[in-house]
Amino acid sequence: MKFSVYPNPSTGAFIVETYGHHSNVELSILDLNGKRVHSQRINSNKTNIELNAIANGVYSVVLVSNDTVSVTKLVVSK
Repeated sequence: MKFSVYPNPSTGAFIVETYGHHSNVELSILDLNGKRVHSQRINSNKTNIELNAIANGVYSVVLVSNDTVSVTKLVVSK
């Protein structure tokens, strides 16, 4: 699944945009230790995420849809 995360770096508020039609998509944000710091189901091609309490650092943004897993990095810098 192709997707983008912007702005990146982010202050904790960012947009996840998927390309193409996908249903039943689970979004997870993981820290560098693999700990899930946020998860939610997304149902649209463009989703606003606001994690204002998240610490500065590098995170993995993981989207899972059916049998597809896609990952990108997100930098949070406040």
